Amino acid sequence: MVVPALLAPTDSPGIHPPRMRRPSAKARPRRPRWHRSATSTSAHTGVLLLIFLLGIVWHHPVVQASSKTSLLALLQDDDLEHADRSKLVQTYKSATTPTNDYLVDHTCQFDDDKDKNSRVEGECHANKAHRREVFSTTKEAEPLVCLAFLSCCGRTDLLQSTMNAVIRHMEQDEPSILRKHYEIAWVDNGSPREKQNHISSTFEIDHALPMPRNMGLAWGMNALLFDMCTAPYILLLEEDWLYMDAAVAEATLARKHAIAQAIALLEAKPPILDPETRRPIKGVFLRTESNIVPTKKGVVPKASITTATQKDKDEEYSVDQLEYRISCMKFQQTGHIFGAFTNGAGLYDRTALIEKIGRMYGEPGDVFSDLAVEGNYCFRVGLQFCAARLVMDPTDVLCDFDTNPNVPPTCAAAFAHIGGGRGTRPARRKHMKCVDDAWNFYATPFFDQIPKQECTKTIGTIWEQLKLNEEFKRVNDLHNEEVFAKEKEQRKLMLELADLFQDKSQRPDEFRHYYGTHDPQYARMSDDEIRNLPNKLRNMATSDHQLPGFWDILGRPVGVDFDIPDS
Repeated sequence: MVVPALLAPTDSPGIHPPRMRRPSAKARPRRPRWHRSATSTSAHTGVLLLIFLLGIVWHHPVVQASSKTSLLALLQDDDLEHADRSKLVQTYKSATTPTNDYLVDHTCQFDDDKDKNSRVEGECHANKAHRREVFSTTKEAEPLVCLAFLSCCGRTDLLQSTMNAVIRHMEQDEPSILRKHYEIAWVDNGSPREKQNHISSTFEIDHALPMPRNMGLAWGMNALLFDMCTAPYILLLEEDWLYMDAAVAEATLARKHAIAQAIALLEAKPPILDPETRRPIKGVFLRTESNIVPTKKGVVPKASITTATQKDKDEEYSVDQLEYRISCMKFQQTGHIFGAFTNGAGLYDRTALIEKIGRMYGEPGDVFSDLAVEGNYCFRVGLQFCAARLVMDPTDVLCDFDTNPNVPPTCAAAFAHIGGGRGTRPARRKHMKCVDDAWNFYATPFFDQIPKQECTKTIGTIWEQLKLNEEFKRVNDLHNEEVFAKEKEQRKLMLELADLFQDKSQRPDEFRHYYGTHDPQYARMSDDEIRNLPNKLRNMATSDHQLPGFWDILGRPVGVDFDIPDS
């Protein structure tokens, strides 16, 4: 989507409405007065009174159990103002104390037979939950980064793979300073209770909020950003951004220290500014990306992280010559509305987002398009901030942004998307009931200047839009079954090839002579590539990462299209 030239701002800072503790009717998109219940005028007072009373009697165990249920029910009220919702979440969080009583082993969790889709029969790739070096209910160390997960709609099998991989990464790859100083926050939107319990009993999660109902993307993200996380930096992973292990990417030092280097970059002194727009860098993209290529190169001579431990001794992580590429939102280039922010995988200055950008719009009670939640937030972030990318494969000539116009999407990535085919909302315009790009500019000076589509005047409530998303997910799952079956067959074939190649792979010349006549790619392989080929095939076949060629970067099936029947 391109912003018209006549609307491009000359000075981006300060042109958005400031965040208020209790947003005004103008700042918060609300339903018309006649849509609200008769008791909504006293809702704010009632919520505050309930919170006060809960605080008095909270420590009684019977009251705790019933009050948690009551809080979860109250949080589903669409007349609840954002500030009141925030207080309720904080109250629930304070009543939910994490324990150290977790499962050491667990089996792969599948929703049902169709959720085994791309896995190889009999394989379980996450059969042990990784433990955290520092996890205690009385932990004194202040967290530096919050690993933030938002799951939805029963996709906890994806969450399990994602959470397990990033915990392993934090505990085994990242420098020791982060192992002692990170927290995990998780919001689940409406998955079955047994699946929520499976996750909470399997992983060491500092702050968990399992909602009985799907509250929408904006509600979940706001809860993580404002209320669940406490660290100054937040790494957004949703439920399907998987750390790139050896099956799909080389374990370079930059990739192993991706989170530490991202924090070090954001803590650089003086703060990094984009030389063209003078916007500060407040985020680092850590995801695979192909449509937004950063062009401006910068180097921090020495980037570091310093923190005080419980014993008041400083710990430090530093890296010399940290090279980065700046990525800003570009008004006149399609797709670049996402140039400075993404829901995953990206690491951001949490305070900057809270104080300068505010919340995402699209919570229940807002008059807003659910399809524009991320786009609108990206645009508002892009008006004030830029982001950066780190080169994860610095010695690979293909990853040289200066000489290669077609840099592979993995070059600046430490996480890859695994939710292909499991989408919970439309990703093609033909599947959207009301397509109006004007919503992307809400709460900015551009919104009133842009013509609105007719359907926007009668847009349904967030609940009604989420119901349409459920119907899309049902049809989407049905049409993608064939693609998942093909991907599963491909994995089986890769395992068979690995067994077939095993013997001759240890004799590279013989391998090239025998197999190179059937496929030229084998004739061009080096000795080391041939020796490693069987293991590489097995790793990819049994990995939770999706195979290339089946899903595009938005998780849509390649070569498969369908229509949503009229309801």
